[in-house]
This record gives sequence, C-alpha cells and structure tokens, in this order.
Amino acid sequence: MEKELLIEVKNMTKFFGPTQALKGVDMRFYRGEIRGLIGENGSGKSTVTSIIAGMQAASGGTMTYKGQSWKPENMVEAQKAGISMVLQEANTIPDCTVAENLLAGRFDEFSKFGFVSMKKANAEAEKMLLSFGITNIHAKDSINKLTFEDRKLIEIVRCVSDETEVFVVDETTTALSLEGRQILYKLIHELKEKGKCVIFISHDMAVIERVCHRVAVMYLGQIVELGSDITKSSKGSIYTLTIIGQVEGHMIAPETVKTTKYEHVLPLLAGIEESDDVDGLLLLLNTVGGDIEAGLAIAELIAGMKKPTVSLVLGGGHSIGIPLAVSARKSLIVPTASMTVHPVRMTGLVVGAPQTYQYFNQIQDQIVNFVTKNSHISREDFLRYMMATDEIATDVGTVLYGEEAVSSGLMDAIGSLSDALNLLHRQIDRQKKRGRG
Repeated sequence: MEKELLIEVKNMTKFFGPTQALKGVDMRFYRGEIRGLIGENGSGKSTVTSIIAGMQAASGGTMTYKGQSWKPENMVEAQKAGISMVLQEANTIPDCTVAENLLAGRFDEFSKFGFVSMKKANAEAEKMLLSFGITNIHAKDSINKLTFEDRKLIEIVRCVSDETEVFVVDETTTALSLEGRQILYKLIHELKEKGKCVIFISHDMAVIERVCHRVAVMYLGQIVELGSDITKSSKGSIYTLTIIGQVEGHMIAPETVKTTKYEHVLPLLAGIEESDDVDGLLLLLNTVGGDIEAGLAIAELIAGMKKPTVSLVLGGGHSIGIPLAVSARKSLIVPTASMTVHPVRMTGLVVGAPQTYQYFNQIQDQIVNFVTKNSHISREDFLRYMMATDEIATDVGTVLYGEEAVSSGLMDAIGSLSDALNLLHRQIDRQKKRGRG
C-alpha cells in the first residue's frame, strides 16, 4: 500500500546575501516514516527543515503540506498546524519555571476572569513530563537550574503533542545522555507507529542506522542522488546503487576526480536493509580504486545484508572494486570489463620503517581474506595474481578480463543487466517463499 504523502518540497532555494545555501532541493516526506537527513556542516540540512517548520522563509520554490500550499509565517503557526522542531541550539525561555516553558502560549487554558491558576498549570506540566517518563524534572523547577540536557528534554516535551504530524529532530542526540536518548528514540518510534513523520538530522552514523528507515544525503545545498533508483514491478522492488570512480573515505579527493563518498553509502545501505519498500539490491560497479578501509567498510555491509544482492561490474573493478564486486551474493561481469588485482599502495609521504610494512601487510591480508571468503578463488591464486611482475608493464599485479575473472573463480559468471536482474528476482522469489513458509 502506498504511504500517504505529508510534505512535498519542490525546487527550494535559499540565499543568505550572495551565498546560496539551497540549490533547487526536491524532497518528499511520508506518514509512518523516520527519515534521516545527513551531510556535512553547511550542506543545507537544517536550512530545509527550518523552512518547513516556519523558522525562516525560502527564497524560491514551493511546499505542500497535506496536499495544500504551505508557507508558514513562523514556528507558532507551524506548530499549531502540527509541525514541530527541536533545534540544535538551546531554545528554552530563561528566568521561568519548567511549567511556564512547557505551556508558553497556552496559559489562557488555565485562566479565569483574567487570573491564571498556576495550580492547574503545574498539574498539566507534571502530567506532560510523566507521559514522557521524565521523573527527575518538576513543573515548579527553575529552567535556569537545569542542565543543557534537561532543557533539551523540556523542548522535546513542549514540541510534541497529540496534534503533532511532523517532528523534526536537529542534532539533538549529541546533547542527551543514554537515558535521554532512550526517551527520544521511544518517542519517535511511537510517532511512526501512529502514522506521523519524523525527520531526523544527525552526524552520528550509528544513530542514523539504528533509528531511520530512509536516508537522504545533502551536499552543498543539494540532495545527493548517489546514482540510485528504486524500480517496482510485479516481481518485486529493486534498489539500484551505482558506485563509480574512486571510493572517497577519510581524505577528500580533488574536485576533478569522480568519487563515491562512503559516508553517503553506509547509511543508505542500512536504510535499504531495513526498508519494507525494497526487496533486493542491484550494485553497478565501475571503480578506479580509492580509500581501502572505506571500500572494505561498504563491502562488509553489503556482505552482511539479509536481502538479496547482485553485483554487475561494468568497465573496471580496480583495486578496492574487487571486494565490492564479490560482496554481493552473486557477482556478474560484462565480457569487456576488467578486474585489476594488485598489492596495497599508498600515495604521499610514507615512513620507511618495519611498522609501515607490517601495516600494509595487515591491510592486504584483510583484503585477501575478504575476497577469498566471498568468492571461489583460492588464496594462492589470488596472491599469485596480486604479486605477478610480468603482466602489467609499469606495475605489479594482474588485469583479469571478463572470462578470465570468471574462470579464476573471482566472479561468478559473465552476464548482462538482464542476467543480473533475473538472478536478483530469483533470489527475491526464494526469500518470499521462505517467508510464507
């Protein structure tokens, strides 16, 4: 069943003076989902959500909320309509009590003949705190005496009510203890189960993987598509993920180099594994090396997925592209593609010491172990290809083309796109039958 669209953002732009913070952003948010938003500082995550929540206006583009045009004047209007946001910065009212913070803008509910009944207001505030499982903070406490974490919890309680339809959490977990995080996680999962939408912004990859069902990546004010798409048919839903160029890890590659950023791919894979809307993953590869540890991290995640996976190598599978290729349950290579097997190398300054050699050897062992575990090539053959000195004119290693990559046991079969899709559909069908059984 199709999920109900709650918020749609189209071609959103935002300028701060001459600086363009958002560049034609398109996004959709649905009922019953926890959507992760990740990206570097300044990528536009908070800007998009603050516009949705009425903190500021967009410079261009349109928004709809529940099918109607949406252009809130301020956060109060947004919250009354059901959209609340907990900010990264402190947002409590100083020199007031907890009750006065929780019930700001609502004191007419506790007034009679112009007089406010603080007894009733405090009772309501206590009830709100207890509904969230908060017992260490009380209505009459001064907000000034609370820790930053406790003030964050007060903001959360103030933001969420029965009328909340969209709840935006902006980097809030960093300010919370383990107990505070558990309260927040419980709340957002309850909202999801009630058919609400949660937009979750965080730099913590472990939290994103644990909490979110879908992830959007922002970079320099734009949504990063990652060469991915979901294709739905009567046979099942397939997520196609393309990894091309260098795998960018801890070091940023030059702007002229085509890259795939591993910090974007990791939460995406977690979202695919958890999503009820995706039945299988098709991995399209054309790589030229990159960060070894980052590539292995992606490969390990794919190898550990329970959902059906198939990889198809197009063009090249250079260096770290080999572990990525064999990480899927079935690996195919087109006849003209190649797999370049060579020892671990490093660019830049290298300290010529025994410890450096030992480090290289350990990394190389990790690659060899992973490849031989997830393919049919023997350790001896893989090392022989890796250390060959008569195959590549200016380097050590071996280039294996389509048929050679298959006959060596490195890849499962020669195949095309249709072959890869057929294999994936078979896996999906078997998994569905096991689920019914």
